[in-house]
Amino acid sequence: MKLLPVAALLVSPAAAQSFNIDVGMNLDFFAGAPNSGYGAASGQSGTWNAFMPTFVATTLDGLDASATGVTLRSDATSTFNVFPGVMTPNDDQKLMEDFHLTPNLNTPSTWTFEGLMDGTYTVYTYASDPSIPTIRTEISVMGSVDPPQEVGAGWPGAHALGLTYARHDVTVSGGTLEVQALVVGGQLDSGVLNGFQLVFGGGNSSGINYCNAAPNSTGQTARMSATGSPVVAQNDVTIACDRMPVNAFAFFLTSQVQGFVMNPGGSAGNLCLGGQIGRFVGPGQILSTGLAGMVSLDLDLSQLPSPTGPIAVQPGDTWNFTAWFRDTGPSGATSNFGDGLSIDFL
Repeated sequence: MKLLPVAALLVSPAAAQSFNIDVGMNLDFFAGAPNSGYGAASGQSGTWNAFMPTFVATTLDGLDASATGVTLRSDATSTFNVFPGVMTPNDDQKLMEDFHLTPNLNTPSTWTFEGLMDGTYTVYTYASDPSIPTIRTEISVMGSVDPPQEVGAGWPGAHALGLTYARHDVTVSGGTLEVQALVVGGQLDSGVLNGFQLVFGGGNSSGINYCNAAPNSTGQTARMSATGSPVVAQNDVTIACDRMPVNAFAFFLTSQVQGFVMNPGGSAGNLCLGGQIGRFVGPGQILSTGLAGMVSLDLDLSQLPSPTGPIAVQPGDTWNFTAWFRDTGPSGATSNFGDGLSIDFL
């Protein structure tokens, strides 16, 4: 019997089919692709493939730096670096300050992954020019239940959904995954694509969506999501809600009890929580959805809000989250809610 190296025994199937890709020129003065300890928005650390867009399929390395049979190719090959650098030299800069430009105003670039293991993936697509905040790029993942998402805001100081990246869930069948990028606004007749993270099996927050949100004034239902780790000791969970009206005030709610209440207090939405509901209304926690129609919040697991005071999350706890936001309806100003997100903590 052939014995495997210890390192090989530690590689999970998810790690073997998850990928980090830095798209662009990766010039020496940017020190190439990000370091393997960099997790970007998904929190997924591991080897970053330095990918120069090419019509020829290029084989990708897995998170553990081992060769895989998975390839990536693009139908457009132009790349660009920001001169001079507008970001602090670090891994964020290595990912964001070099990128691909889509061909022109009316033609999307297509990015094709082949040889993937069939299953569910969460796709993070980074698409922002750090030096020109007005450039916005529409990202679509073929076959995803999630709609196209617009991305672009320069460099806001940290990764944020709708500002530096799009997030799509998709089920791959036949080993092929296709992403398209199309410019929708800005100073250039081209869009921006900085890189990808493919997370096999979905995100790493162990969050499960439940309960149906009511459509809001955008015509969509607001959707909760989370990134980070469900391990309490790591205190690393970020919750988010997108598909909301732009420039609306919003804040998050939490409870250990799920529920379903239609139109509470005259709201146009459905409240997916029950029991003792805590409100994230402390300093910096009442948020604006901005031009992206989304909000996010880093949780402090040592003190989640409740009507009787802060509560520390314990391993084995289940907490549920939603967002409450201002909206408009046929009769004027109202409010609405996102769906529910349940996280089992470890």
